[in-house]
Amino acid sequence: MKLGMASAGALLAGCTPPNDDPLRWWGMGAEGENAPKLLPPFEADTGIAVEVQSLPWTGVHEKLLSANVGGSLPDVMLLANPWVAELTMLRALAPVPARYHALLSGQFPTSVGAVTIDGAAMAAPWTVDSWVQYYRTDLLAQIDYPAPPARWDDWMRMAAAYKRRHPDTFVTLHLLNWPEPLLNFGAQAGEPLLRDRNTRGNFASAGFRAALAFYKGIYDAGFS
Repeated sequence: MKLGMASAGALLAGCTPPNDDPLRWWGMGAEGENAPKLLPPFEADTGIAVEVQSLPWTGVHEKLLSANVGGSLPDVMLLANPWVAELTMLRALAPVPARYHALLSGQFPTSVGAVTIDGAAMAAPWTVDSWVQYYRTDLLAQIDYPAPPARWDDWMRMAAAYKRRHPDTFVTLHLLNWPEPLLNFGAQAGEPLLRDRNTRGNFASAGFRAALAFYKGIYDAGFS
């Protein structure tokens, strides 16, 4: 079993290999790219060599599952919150050792709760993201909007008004390989994302279908 990723120095110190092999760490995105710059002081202080593999977020979920089947997961890895429960179910993760529970203090309770399974912390939070809508007030003022509307249909009307004024410009930026906006839209629909005692996706529900229609409509209209 492997440790879920958290604060690099503390967790790495708790995972000293039983032999002289380097500690293997998988980091995703910017964290993985910059880890080699951060680790030399840790290696100098502890005498533990760290082998870093930097991976892009796209496709890493499949790589984690394949590595688990092949018995080649790293000693420590960075994970997205939704994967913690999945990898715990697959018996791929070990709980955070009691001597490192200080990593869990001073954190947002919901962040710790998201990685706690059956009372055991299976990872320690590394970062917390807040998904919000950024907008330029000067551009919205051109179409007489002080801020983006809160309702989907009103937002689409605002986007259409902006597109009429700036036909060669996109209204918004949505990254196709990021599922979070779509999940956020689904959550706004007012129906749970899971059904059947949280064992199945509720994606055929009327609410999620409406969220899909809104999401697809943004691209159909050329707003993104």
